[in-house]
Amino acid sequence: MNTSPGCAIVLALALAGCASPSIDVVSSKRMSECFARIDDLTAETGWESLRTVDLPSGSFEIRVWSVDAFGHTLGITFGRKGSEWSGHQVAGGAAKGATVRTVAPRSGWNEFWARAESLGILTLPDSSALGEEELLYDGWTTVVEAKLGGKYRAYHYYCAIAQRWAEAQKMAEIEELINEELGRP
Repeated sequence: MNTSPGCAIVLALALAGCASPSIDVVSSKRMSECFARIDDLTAETGWESLRTVDLPSGSFEIRVWSVDAFGHTLGITFGRKGSEWSGHQVAGGAAKGATVRTVAPRSGWNEFWARAESLGILTLPDSSALGEEELLYDGWTTVVEAKLGGKYRAYHYYCAIAQRWAEAQKMAEIEELINEELGRP
């Protein structure tokens, strides 16, 4: 039984070709709790919500957040505008202000992105479509948000490494890739 499901959010872009605005988000209590924390930290940083921000044509942004059961919120954001990549790491919550720093993958943006895509960061389903979850005390949720033009998608996994589904193991590999390449606050 999980008495305090934290949120770790991994943001990903699973979208191509956008002609009209579109939002694809699973509605659940856990996602609502995670988005409340994400929105608070996003506001602290002065960033606009990825759900509502307008991006230039051909650009995308992915935000990877981690909120633990104690309210600490961590995030990795990365994206590309034209040929220019950028990345940031943000931390906050639990009565401390937001801190933001610039990050770049150790292997370079193109290799990092190719590895993330090959693991399914753009195509993994939401865990709610996969069956019953293993519940842990003081766990976390990984949420992947992605924005390309007018299209937005978000999906989540609770304690991906503890779940039995192949998709959850892919999510755990994505988390590991992000930790290795971009670090954690």
